[in-house]
Amino acid sequence: MNTFVHYRVEGENDPTLIFVHGFGCEIQDWQPLILALSSRYRCVALDLPGHGRSSKATEATVTEMALAVNTVRNQSKGRPVILVGHSLGCKVIREAYAMSQTDVVGMVFIEGALYVADREEILNRARSAVDAEGFSAFADKHFRAMFNENAAPALVTSVLGRLQTLDPSFGRDLYLDAVGWDPVSGIDTLKRIAVPVLVLQSTFVDANLKRRALEPGVATPFMKAVREHVADVSVKAILGHGHFPMLEAPETVALAINEFAQRFVRAYL
Repeated sequence: MNTFVHYRVEGENDPTLIFVHGFGCEIQDWQPLILALSSRYRCVALDLPGHGRSSKATEATVTEMALAVNTVRNQSKGRPVILVGHSLGCKVIREAYAMSQTDVVGMVFIEGALYVADREEILNRARSAVDAEGFSAFADKHFRAMFNENAAPALVTSVLGRLQTLDPSFGRDLYLDAVGWDPVSGIDTLKRIAVPVLVLQSTFVDANLKRRALEPGVATPFMKAVREHVADVSVKAILGHGHFPMLEAPETVALAINEFAQRFVRAYL
């Protein structure tokens, strides 16, 4: 691909953790985890096309985002690799894995979602919601719902502020493609996974595209689907936080990822 993809590498030790951010986000979201984990593992983080310092993709699609991840995976020459995705990044790393399984030994899904409604119905609903308000206003309201009352005001301000730098046309197209991706590829990409998976969940999106706090003992549609279609799955609920647990509870998330990654350290000794 001709798109310039900005990424950075910290740390040296196997396995390599490749961090893939969510919609409207950027490489900086992973800094707390990189600080916690780069002394033990090689950490690679990237700005997806159209985000941060990367150039805009020719198409605003999950497929183009996945191609960027695999480009970075090849350029950074990390092996073995654990793909770590947040939100939209959970779709992107599944698409990237479906394209190429080479050297991938594990996957981590942070705040994944699964839209289970009819594709045309959910696309029409999402399109109407975006176009009724305009992308920028819609995205601002959408992101505000990702935080609960415990979120630090500075974090909320930072996330909402950078969201406004996203090109509205690109953002609209990518959002709609991500919504429509699930009915076509959501389950299929889970069925293809042949490596261990860790699921970290603190909220979920319901059938009406509304974000809800995860409650004790509740399994979301995404959690259920991963358990059903992936043979080796570990699930950890992170309660009391919003959609950005790697920023709101970095110690908890880093500990969970470290415990998961240790499986592969032992395997490659």
